[in-house]
Amino acid sequence: MGSRTTGWDELHLAENPAVELLESLGYTYVPPEDLDGERASFKEATFTDRLAAALKRLNPWLSVTNVASAVKAVSQVPAASLAEANQKIYTSLTYGIALEQDRGDGRRSHTVTRQWGSCDRGATIRLNWRIIQAPMRLVDYVVVHELVHLKHRGHGRDYWQALGRVMPDYERRREDLRQRGVGLAW
Repeated sequence: MGSRTTGWDELHLAENPAVELLESLGYTYVPPEDLDGERASFKEATFTDRLAAALKRLNPWLSVTNVASAVKAVSQVPAASLAEANQKIYTSLTYGIALEQDRGDGRRSHTVTRQWGSCDRGATIRLNWRIIQAPMRLVDYVVVHELVHLKHRGHGRDYWQALGRVMPDYERRREDLRQRGVGLAW
């Protein structure tokens, strides 16, 4: 049995290259020791406090009850396998979760969203349909934001510099979209 595992070092052969790849795509690596106390066990795949804070930041109209419902919908998915669970979590985070909430305007169904667009490795760009409600300059920002991902995968320094060359006022548009995003949830 020892001969099959000789030379296998998961940290050097798998984990470190994976971390390097994700960092090159713009992700931030957080060492496990920095996450101590944020989940009860390694069986919990999501960091529910971080997820709740992000949902509230991105969807400030959400009630405390609906933040909890959204966290539960993302973190407690019924699935036959880990791969199926990962796919369901990804879909929920990417395309949103419908929740019922009366914001005082008579409208009750709203989608909790994470993002306005995405660009996958196959160069497929997907846009959240709600962006059509935004002013054209914000639609342009989302489209250009995703187009720059065709050249720069993550949100690293090179990505933001490239976006700035194409759209010098992207920071203003980004902030405007963040502020107006709440009203685009009809």
